[in-house]
Amino acid sequence: MRETAASAPIPYRLRVSARATRMRIVIHRDGVEVVVPVRTSPAAAERFVASSRDWIERMLAKLPPPEPPEAPDPFADLPLFAHASPPRTSVRIDAVALQGMGRAVPVKYVQAPMLRGQATMIEPASRPNTLVIYCADPAAPPRRAVRTLLREWVREQAKAFFPDYIHALADELGIRRPREIRIGFQRTVWGSRSVSGRISLSATLLFLPPHLLRHVAVHELCHTLHMNHGSRFHEALAQHDPLSDRHSIELKKAESFVPSSIRET
Repeated sequence: MRETAASAPIPYRLRVSARATRMRIVIHRDGVEVVVPVRTSPAAAERFVASSRDWIERMLAKLPPPEPPEAPDPFADLPLFAHASPPRTSVRIDAVALQGMGRAVPVKYVQAPMLRGQATMIEPASRPNTLVIYCADPAAPPRRAVRTLLREWVREQAKAFFPDYIHALADELGIRRPREIRIGFQRTVWGSRSVSGRISLSATLLFLPPHLLRHVAVHELCHTLHMNHGSRFHEALAQHDPLSDRHSIELKKAESFVPSSIRET
């Protein structure tokens, strides 16, 4: 969920729609969704939510009380999601929190005895914000299979999220859009830009807080202006990210936001 800068922030989920011609707010039982056209900047969405604050609060007040949860809130201990038992052969991840895109998804496990040593995963249409993993022993899901399933799911989320995000940010900063955006699981860098104009981003960026994700995105977009790390590049970076020095220091420790069971090879 994103939060506005108001004194009492209103959390909301941002959805970019190719068919939308204007911004609109949808109130769901599970929270507030803001639907925006493709080229809407994050800052414009923030202002729109702030200007609609009174209406949002009235609508939220009319919602029926939430149903009792089936289990303890899986997001209470963000950003630590995984524990393993035993550590070499199994892992049980109870939630995946993609802070960068404001989405936290619980993971449920269902017994399927025929899947010994294997696992399969679905995102049910009836519960679109829940991942369901089928495996032989829900108490000890197979580590390698679960890791492969979740990494692929995270990659797909990144492929859906980053093009609109990067293009909107480039438009906001007045920087030319990249020719191509490629998503992977880079081990040594969060992102890079090629001389051909392609920006490559690690899918694990989605686990980072929004301000660090934006810092990486701004950094790579600034390479559109200067394909080096010289003084002019750093001037551009400081212009578009005034706290870039602080964010760069934070980024050195940001790997801790990525669950080890997703990060490991």
